[in-house]
Amino acid sequence: MDISIAFTAPADHNNSITSYTVKFETSTGTYSSLAGICTSNMVSTRNCLAISITTLKSLTQMALGSEIKVKIVATNLDGSSSDSAASSSSVLYSSIPTSAVTGLAVSVVSSTQVSLTWTAQSTPGNGYSSITTYTVEYKLSSDSTWQSGNITASSPATISGLTTLSTYYFRIKSTNAFGTGPTSSDSSVSATLYGIPNVPAQPTLTQTSGSTSIVVTWTAPANNGATIS
Repeated sequence: MDISIAFTAPADHNNSITSYTVKFETSTGTYSSLAGICTSNMVSTRNCLAISITTLKSLTQMALGSEIKVKIVATNLDGSSSDSAASSSSVLYSSIPTSAVTGLAVSVVSSTQVSLTWTAQSTPGNGYSSITTYTVEYKLSSDSTWQSGNITASSPATISGLTTLSTYYFRIKSTNAFGTGPTSSDSSVSATLYGIPNVPAQPTLTQTSGSTSIVVTWTAPANNGATIS
């Protein structure tokens, strides 16, 4: 993700400005120019475009979540001005999500479908950049390969087309403007899909002597995860 810097030209006192220097806050209260950043001639444009936040972060000691601040120095043939006041903006040093999504839970909807919910990621875990998508992945307990089941902007997510009576594991990861963060635990969330009941055992018919009615009894079969109704 990139940022751009723009500023207004100061009075030159009848001696044309020949260059501008952009100083970044490199540690709390300390400002300096950075090699390779905003080094082009900005006299006519008074801006510096497409600066990578990731690159800036690597060149400073500023913590994630701190505000990106700059000062401008103008220079003409008489010399250089003092530093301008620091910029005021809401642009923060940000990164890919720094921690895994938490709160992932699964519930069985049908014999081939599950629904998953999770806790929306916020700072600092989101890397101080809004989450754009969550990717839910799943696999059979017997498999080693994960499959992408759903990409969504928010909880919940539904995964369909699963196999009846099979056990699946689920995990999730989040993405923001900088990239994708770490994946949640591979084995902490699982569910076994239910199926139709087993065939009931052979019924037994009994008749009480002298009665005109009979009684039918049988043993309840395995319900395979869903209450027999």
